[in-house]
Amino acid sequence: MKINNFEPLSIEKDTFLIEIFSKGEGTKHIRVAAWVTFTYLALVKEDVSLDISIESTGEWAHILAKSLCIAKENSDITLKMHGHLKHNHATADLHMISLLQNNSVCEIDWGVDLHAWVHKISGHLLEENIILWENIKIKTLPMLDVHSSDVSASHGARIERLDEKKLFYMKSRWLDSTQAKELILSWYFEQVFAVFKESEIPENKKTIWDLQQERLTYLLN
Repeated sequence: MKINNFEPLSIEKDTFLIEIFSKGEGTKHIRVAAWVTFTYLALVKEDVSLDISIESTGEWAHILAKSLCIAKENSDITLKMHGHLKHNHATADLHMISLLQNNSVCEIDWGVDLHAWVHKISGHLLEENIILWENIKIKTLPMLDVHSSDVSASHGARIERLDEKKLFYMKSRWLDSTQAKELILSWYFEQVFAVFKESEIPENKKTIWDLQQERLTYLLN
């Protein structure tokens, strides 16, 4: 794992990759070869301006991209990620969760582009923005850009606060406010990290666990 690595990548074999972006700005271009599954996680925090493009370079390229964006108090984050499907049977599944604290500013451009003259392609997009405090400024543009009729595609986005009913229920079960909030936030973290825990290498599983706990602690402190 590297921090603020903006070097272009060519993915030629099945790959799990996690990258961290913090207090930097740049553009990253990733190319995924035919018959390759690329599983990617971008961890974003503090003041970042980031533009990531992931594209297929052959048939049956599979892109699974996730992002966890933590906008701490008074931070400013601009995040753009687009998957480009240019070949038959290619797929892209993008999922982002942002957690927004007091006075943070977050601008998100998240999308899947399904190019013309390709067939049997699949593009899906989900964006979740969780407001943890007041005075949040957020601009979001979830987009499917479809230029083929032979596709499977969907997109969704929401902006919401932590569920007060869930917090109340947990506190009624003898959890204090901090414990209840931590439990709910852990569920969001698990959505992002779960697929990376499928690695069969014990060292990788420990690294993922450590990253998840580190990010949760960072958010709550």
